[in-house]
Amino acid sequence: MAYEACLTKTQKILGLIEGNYRTVDIHREKGPKKILILGCIHSGTSLLTSLIGGHPNIGMLFEDLNNNEDKIYGKDFVGNKLILWHQIRYKQRANRVTHILNRVLNLFRKSQIKIFPSSRKSILDYVKEKAFIITITRNESETRESMRKRMKWLKNERLKEFYCEVVYRQSYKLIDKISMSGYSNFMTIKLEDLRNEPEKVLKNICRALGVVYDKRMLDGVNKNWRYSEYKGIQK
Repeated sequence: MAYEACLTKTQKILGLIEGNYRTVDIHREKGPKKILILGCIHSGTSLLTSLIGGHPNIGMLFEDLNNNEDKIYGKDFVGNKLILWHQIRYKQRANRVTHILNRVLNLFRKSQIKIFPSSRKSILDYVKEKAFIITITRNESETRESMRKRMKWLKNERLKEFYCEVVYRQSYKLIDKISMSGYSNFMTIKLEDLRNEPEKVLKNICRALGVVYDKRMLDGVNKNWRYSEYKGIQK
């Protein structure tokens, strides 16, 4: 609670709640439909993105922070995947000041601490663009364990546990907020279901998007450089 209170006070003092630097054009009427994939860090967003990006009519970006979806041509759908809380917040956008502050906090290079978001678009910006939002969730203990394993830059176990707690809770608060907002272009899936029944999950996503399922989506994981050492979906 003290951490959240301090964070809120700092943001208000800096006047960055709205993050108005480089306001994006959110009233586009023409062009391809947009997809936004969201999830807590280490919850399966990269896997889901690579599978959806395997569809021939969908072009996906990997954690683009600068509104580059409009630079993808020749696709019916264009999309992006972002990490909740670390990269994107509900209303707040990144700007030059927040970028500098995040850099100052991460002088030790491998640190992942993000007091401010790094995306220049907020979740509400995507909502106003009528993007189809897909959130992916993962078992809490698995998520935290995966986070701890990758936090080699933080040696203190208590601080590591505290950081995992903050990131996990803030991420799922955002998922709940989207779910409770009444936004219709929204669905959530579980990583466990995606691993066990990938074809069924992808068919449900295609049905929601209004596109025909393509078997090449299952091969998307093998064409992602992050999964080059794997063959197929790891359960």
